[in-house]
Amino acid sequence: MKHKLLMTMNGQIRKLHAGVHDAEFDRHQLRILVKRTRYLTDAFPSLSPLPNDAAASLKKAQAALGAWHDHFQWCLRVQQEDELESLAQKWADAAEQELEVAETALKKLARLLPSE
Repeated sequence: MKHKLLMTMNGQIRKLHAGVHDAEFDRHQLRILVKRTRYLTDAFPSLSPLPNDAAASLKKAQAALGAWHDHFQWCLRVQQEDELESLAQKWADAAEQELEVAETALKKLARLLPSE
């Protein structure tokens, strides 16, 4: 079981490594990769090849991507619910700001990930 967990964790980290170094990588998919990697690292810290600093960085990136994703989804709801129109610009601005925060967090995370 330990070997399988290690392989799973390394696979997630490889995918995450590719995602954070690709500006065109879908940010929603990257959010999921960050979340999965963080949860695996939190659950099995002794198996994680990530440095200790990476845990905090994963948490910050996950929070920022989550905030961006929430606002992004709310903006999509505006297209279906006219009564939300008055909030559209506020949510769009917030989504843009959160994405900038996420990009900064992802750059820091990228520096902490082990080389492939």
